[in-house]
Amino acid sequence: MREFIAVILALGFAFAGAEAGCRYYHYRHCARYEGRDHGELTRVFERDSALGIALKPGMRVELRAFRARTPLYRAQVTIDDKGRRFTPNHDQARDAALFFGCSFTFGLGVDDDQTLPADFEGTQTGLRALNYGLPGAGPQNMLAQLQKPGLASETGPASLAVYTFIDDHVGRAVGSPMVYFGLGKFLPYYHQGPGNRLVRDGDFVSGRPWVSTAFNLLEKSYLFFYAARDLRPPDAPDLEMTARIIEAARDRYREVFHNSNFYVLIYPGARHFGPALAARLTRTGTRVLDYSTLDFHDSKYWLPGDWHPSTEAYREIARRLSEDLAHPHVHDAER
Repeated sequence: MREFIAVILALGFAFAGAEAGCRYYHYRHCARYEGRDHGELTRVFERDSALGIALKPGMRVELRAFRARTPLYRAQVTIDDKGRRFTPNHDQARDAALFFGCSFTFGLGVDDDQTLPADFEGTQTGLRALNYGLPGAGPQNMLAQLQKPGLASETGPASLAVYTFIDDHVGRAVGSPMVYFGLGKFLPYYHQGPGNRLVRDGDFVSGRPWVSTAFNLLEKSYLFFYAARDLRPPDAPDLEMTARIIEAARDRYREVFHNSNFYVLIYPGARHFGPALAARLTRTGTRVLDYSTLDFHDSKYWLPGDWHPSTEAYREIARRLSEDLAHPHVHDAER
C-alpha cells in the first residue's frame, strides 16, 4: 500500500510540475490580449444560433497584446452594425468584395484601416471590401455565413469573394482537440451525412457531446493545451473534409450572388496542407491563389512577439491579390 501511495504522489507531483512548467512557458512566450473600454478580446464575441460564434455589433475596443509584462502592440478594433470588422472609406454605390477567414482576415493586432480587406479596397476603384473574418474561425464559419438567410440584402451586390486559408483551418474544420481551448468549441460542426451529403449538426459541443465533455474537463490544463497539438494531428481525411466545406461555400456563393468569382487564397507559410488543398480544389473547378511558397520569413511580415500578419504583410498580399485578379488567366479554373 505504501508503494502504491508513493507512486500516486510521485505522479501527482510530476503532473503538477509539468503543468507549472507549461503555464510559465505560456506566460513568457505567448501573446496575451487585453482590451480597454470593453474588456478582453473574448468580450467582442457572442453566441449565435446560426453562426455558432459571431462578433457583437457596434463594439469598439482598443486591443493590447503583452508577452509576460512586455507590451507588444495595440490596435483599434471596430465592429460595424452587421457584426463585421469595420473597413473605413466605403463607397456604398460600389459592388462588394467579401472576405472570409480567421484572424488573418479579421486583422488581429492591426487597426481597422490596416487589415487585408481594407488594403485590398485601397487598391481598387470598383469594389468595397466587407470583412467577415472571425478570430479562431475555420472554413465552416464562411459556409455558415453564406447559408445565413438574407445575406445578399446585408451585403448588397457582391462581385467577388476571397477566403484566406492557413494550415490551422484543417484542424478547426474537423474539431481537433485544439479547438476546445476558448470559443472554438462553438464553431459550426459539419460532417458527412446520408448519401455522402455535407450536413450540419449544431456546433462541436451540441453535435459531439461525449467528445466535448471529455475535452471540457481538460481545457483548463496548459499541459493538455500543448499535448493536444500532437494528440490528434490533422490528416488526409481531415483535409478532404476541409475541401468539401470550402466547395460547399463556393457553390452557395454562386447561388446567392449569381457569379463565379469565388477564390481561395493560400496564405504564405501554409506549406503543410496548402499545396495539397490547392491541387484538390483546382480539380473541382475552384479558383485558387496559392501564395504558400512566398518568402515571408522576414520579421517585418509578422507582428512583434506574435505569429499574426503585420501591416507590411497585408499591404503585400493585397497588392498581389489585386494584380492577380486583374489577369484573365486567374479566371480560367472555372469548369
